[in-house]
This record gives sequence, structure tokens and C-alpha cells, in this order.
Amino acid sequence: MTSEPIPAPAPPARVEAHARRRAYAARWVPWTILALALAVRLVALDLRPAHSDEGVNGWFVERLLSSGHYRYDPENYHGPLHYYLLALTRLVLGRNLWSLRLPTVLLGVAAVWLAMRCADALGRRTAWLAALFLAVSPAMVLYARWAIHETDFLVFSLLALRGLCRWWVRRDRPAIWMVAMGAAGAVATKEVWVLHGAVLAAAAAAWWGLERWRPSGVRLPPPPSWRALWPPAAVALAALALLYSGFGMDLDGLRRFFAPYMIWTERAIQGAGHDKPWHYWLMLLARYEQPALLGLLAAPLAAWRAHPLLRLLAVYGVGALVAYSAVPYKTPWCVLQLVWPLLFLGAWAIASLSRRWPGPATTVAALLAAVSLVLAARVSFVRYDDAREPYVYVQPYRDGLAPVELLRRAAEADPTLLGEPVHVLMKLSWPVPWLLGDFTRAGYWPEGQPPPGDAVALFVDDARRAQVEPLLRRRYAMVPFRASPVHAPARAYFDVERLGRWVPADADVFEPKPSATPAAATAPAAPPPAGTR
Repeated sequence: MTSEPIPAPAPPARVEAHARRRAYAARWVPWTILALALAVRLVALDLRPAHSDEGVNGWFVERLLSSGHYRYDPENYHGPLHYYLLALTRLVLGRNLWSLRLPTVLLGVAAVWLAMRCADALGRRTAWLAALFLAVSPAMVLYARWAIHETDFLVFSLLALRGLCRWWVRRDRPAIWMVAMGAAGAVATKEVWVLHGAVLAAAAAAWWGLERWRPSGVRLPPPPSWRALWPPAAVALAALALLYSGFGMDLDGLRRFFAPYMIWTERAIQGAGHDKPWHYWLMLLARYEQPALLGLLAAPLAAWRAHPLLRLLAVYGVGALVAYSAVPYKTPWCVLQLVWPLLFLGAWAIASLSRRWPGPATTVAALLAAVSLVLAARVSFVRYDDAREPYVYVQPYRDGLAPVELLRRAAEADPTLLGEPVHVLMKLSWPVPWLLGDFTRAGYWPEGQPPPGDAVALFVDDARRAQVEPLLRRRYAMVPFRASPVHAPARAYFDVERLGRWVPADADVFEPKPSATPAAATAPAAPPPAGTR
């Protein structure tokens, strides 16, 4: 019987070269992922017209800046933190789409960075690959380019996960602070934290039972002491109190903190016009988020044998998907909270495969990342106003707000127009009120209120033209438009004398009838804070 020859040890030069390659990769791979995440979120940030919800959020920011604080409104059922973040860039960059969207862009990149920082507990391959998938996910890219709350909630969720990972490895006070600030930020951002808190509590209980029934073999860290817990908990509660009370200028906001949950529960159950079938999220994952779909398929295996934190993510991710599927109210940007834990699980599955078959695993990872990047580019830069894309939800057409932009450009050349009356008679007008925020005499006449008569420009739903036109005594150039699939067809009326040189030469001209009489004076109404949320 002959024994197998003992392989010779690798030459020291080869070992040193391998170590240098790993060290080099450790330097450039994270920066490459972050650069990619920033590029796809920041390039041509103002390409897509303002969404209705962005107009609502921008309007709240203007009110915040004019009053000095945000007055929390439970009917809005969104926390105050997002508006303060948007107000910072509004002060620096002015009123424009770049300033409105820049905070969510930066938060989206921060989410990628936080995912990479979880490498100390979850392993470099898993964390870096999850960060890559976060960087190019179609949902993560598209909705980070929108000034809505979901990216804020995402980054605070990942901040809490980063704190858990740090506690697992270091067991220091900064880890506790990260978890506390992540939880407080989520509470201050969206009311849906209640649902996620309930799912997380159930997942933690299931995870604890799973660890006792089938131990992972990894020693669990001890819980932090009460002495270490109370300072971050106290600061988190104080921060929430300051935000919801308008920094002491609206103390009744503390009482209103508890008001939106019954409203939200009722709307979630009824659907409020956004009801979707139970399999809606699965459809989105299959169409756009293949790495997350892989994570969903790998979740049972991860719950069975992965690192304890990944086991927790597996139970939590599946639980959140089940809970969201059971709720009739569904808007596509909520998929962010379902995608991110599944991306970690998909990354873990590929990282596990790479230990045995590195070549095929690398091919799968590259293919999934490339497909995600192509899909992200398609919905963010090419088909960003195509209603056939489920992620593109009631988005204004690329030329849908062209008449409003025409008026804004005219005012840039002739600032006296900012003091002229502008009348908006549209059933659904957002984001027009935010776009016209610099026009000091812009007014809004909802249905049932008599139209006001002449103005330098009017934006009128076609259904109300019969009311408006008999009251007009000036010549107007008329430009038809429809802002989005949910907006009614409308017409913009531009005073020929003041705006004629800005209007297309082929525009129809409205000629007043000799019998026209001025309308009775009516006070314009402020636009209601409506949207698709």
C-alpha cells in the first residue's frame, strides 16, 4: 500500500503575492462599489420630472422654512425627520430638483457603505457582495433618486444592523448607539416602523428558539448592561421629542405622535386606491430584483445553517414579506424594506458557493450584478416615465409638466412675472404648487369654487374649461398637456401680451367673447397635501 505524497508548501513568494493581492483588493473594492453607487444615483439627477409626492414633500419643506419648524400632521403619517434633512440642502442649493433629491442620494450611498461595514461579523464576501447588490438594485437606485422617505428608513435599518454586527465583534458602546439611533431614525421617518418592529420581535423569538433547537455553533454575545443602554435610549427619546414637538415650538405634536396609527391601519386595510394582490411583491422581485429573489430562495437554508445574524435576517426578511403581502395597501417603493435583507441572504448564498466552486460563484455574482445594473439604468434613465414599468408609479411624463416649466423659464428672464397672478384649477395639481412656489400670487381653486377670471397664466383641467373661458377677457395662447397617467387632461393659458414670445408658434389662441364679464373675487385655496403615498 502506497501513501499519498504530501504536497509541498507554497513558496513564500507566492504566499506574499497572494497577501498583497488581498490587501490591494481590500483597498479598492469598497471604493469602487461606493463610486458606482454614487454615480448611478447622482448622474442626471434632474432628468425625471418631479413626482407628485416629491411636490408634497417640497411644499412641506417650504412651510418648515417659513415657520421655523415642521408641524407634525398625523394625516400625512410620515415622520418629521425627512423634511428637516431636505431643508438643509434647500437652504444651501435653493429650490430645485437637485436640492430636493440630494439627501436621499447621499443616504442611498450611506446604506451601501453600512452594508460593507458589516463585514466584521458577516464576512467580507457576504458583506461586500451585499453592498454591490445594494449599489445596483433597480429599486435602491430609482428611489434614492426620489425625494421620498423610503431611503431614509432603509439607511436607519442598516444602521441598526451595523450596530448589531459591531456588538457581535467588539461589544462596545458605539454599537449600542448605532442600534439606538437607527431605531430612533426609523421611528422619526415612517409610521410603518410599527409593522417592522412587530415582525422583528416575532423574528427574534423564532430565531432564539431556532438557536436553542439547532445551535449554529457560534457563541452568542451577552446582552448589553442597563448601564450601557440607558444613555443612548434617553438621547433617542429626547431626539424624537424634539422632532415631533417642532423643537419645542409645537408641543402638541407630542400628543399627535400617537394619532396616525389608526389612520394608517385603516388605509392599509382598505387599500386607499393602492390595493394590490398578495403576490405583488413576488412579481417585483422576479422582474427587477433577481439577487433578492435568490436570497428568498436561500432563506430556509440560511435560517438552518448560516451565521446567527444571517439566520435572524432570514426569518425577519421572510416575515416582512409575508406581512407586506397580507396588507392590501401596496406602493412599489415599499419594496426597499423587503429587498435589503434578502440581498444579504443572496450574497451569503453566493459566498457559500464560492468556497467550493469559486469560478461559477463569481460568474453568478457578476451576472446578477450586471442584470441589476442594466435594469436600474433602464428604469432610472430610459423608461423613467413609462407606466408599463411597475416601479414607475404615477410618474409625470417627461414632457407632462412642460407648460409649468415654460412659465418658470419666462420668470427667470422676466422676474416681474413672479408677482403676477397665476391660477391653477386642477383636481390633482401636485407637484405644480411646489414648482410654482416662487410665484407669490399663485392660487388654487378646487372643484366647487367659482373660477377667478384672468391671470398671466392659468392651468385648467379640460372638465373646467366651460366654467373658466366665459370669464376671460384677455387673449391667451393655449397649450394642452397631461401631467401623468393619474392627472386629468388639461390646458395651460398664457397671456399673449406677456408670454407670447415664450409660447410655441403653433399654439391655439383663445379669443375672449365680447360678452365676457369679470368673475366675482374669490379667495384662492392652499393646495391640499395630497399625493400617491
